Amino acid sequence: MFKTPTIAVAFFLVFAASESPKESSASGFFFYAGEGHTVEVEVRLGPVRIYRGERFEIERNGRLLCLSLSLNDGKCSERFFGIARSVALKFKVNGQGPKVLRERVTLIRQSAGQTGHRSVVIMEVPILHGVASDLQAYGFDEALLPKNQVQLWRKDFAESWKEFRQELFLDSALQPFAIILWRHTPVSIEAEVFQKKPADSLSAAR
Repeated sequence: MFKTPTIAVAFFLVFAASESPKESSASGFFFYAGEGHTVEVEVRLGPVRIYRGERFEIERNGRLLCLSLSLNDGKCSERFFGIARSVALKFKVNGQGPKVLRERVTLIRQSAGQTGHRSVVIMEVPILHGVASDLQAYGFDEALLPKNQVQLWRKDFAESWKEFRQELFLDSALQPFAIILWRHTPVSIEAEVFQKKPADSLSAAR
């Protein structure tokens, strides 16, 4: 099964953005009551993009970006086999609004045969024009494999999955205002959004 975490990855990549994903679908709503303001947050999921051994390109602010599964090496994954989906959080503020969205992402479960990879990730992004944007991706780079291993990896990948807990914080808050549970599979990236404040209500983003 899928045993090489340096090649097979699932990740969350945060962008500063001023617009929602194109063709996005409305999802969960929740509220955060801060000092002197109330924030209404709308989660919008973009369309699922399937990659089958091609450049890992996305459109961002009117231009194409080619991303790397290593995130910070500045290279381009030329033969990405997997899936990606953009997510935007739109903030509607009554009073002085938050300036920074912080995320803590934890790997909580995965399919048999996989080993932990990037088990805890902490990121932050400025909130620009009321929007913070996030990219989720799951897959591997076929360019890193011997040619005779590609079909075997595709077969094993088809049976794999990972689940994550994503905690969202505003500015310097110590407690998350929401928790999103994500499930990554070869054909879907789905979420359930749990409101943290005022408390106890649950909405699902599908």
